[in-house]
Amino acid sequence: MNERKQRLVDPYGALPMSKKTVTSLTVGDEDRAVIYAICPQHSVLQTTVNRLFAEFVRALKRAGYKTYDPDGYVHAVNSVKIELEKREKKEKI
Repeated sequence: MNERKQRLVDPYGALPMSKKTVTSLTVGDEDRAVIYAICPQHSVLQTTVNRLFAEFVRALKRAGYKTYDPDGYVHAVNSVKIELEKREKKEKI
C-alpha cells in the first residue's frame, strides 16, 4: 500500500475556509473510545467522518441523487453498508 493510502487524509483539508462549513458532531462515548483505541491520532474522529461523508456524497451523485428528494435521501442513508476486509492478526515471532 502506498504511503498516501496508509495515512488518514482529510479530503476537505486543502479547501479554503470560505468553501467549508464547520459543523458539530455528536457521537456516543463508547463508539468514540473504540476509534481512539485503534488510532489515537489527533482529529481522527473528524477526519474519519469527513472521509466517510465525502465518499457518501460521491455515491449519491453516482446513483443519480442530484435534486430535491427527501424520501430518496432517507432511503439512501438507511441503505448504506460499510464493508471492511477482515483484519488478519500478525503472528509474533
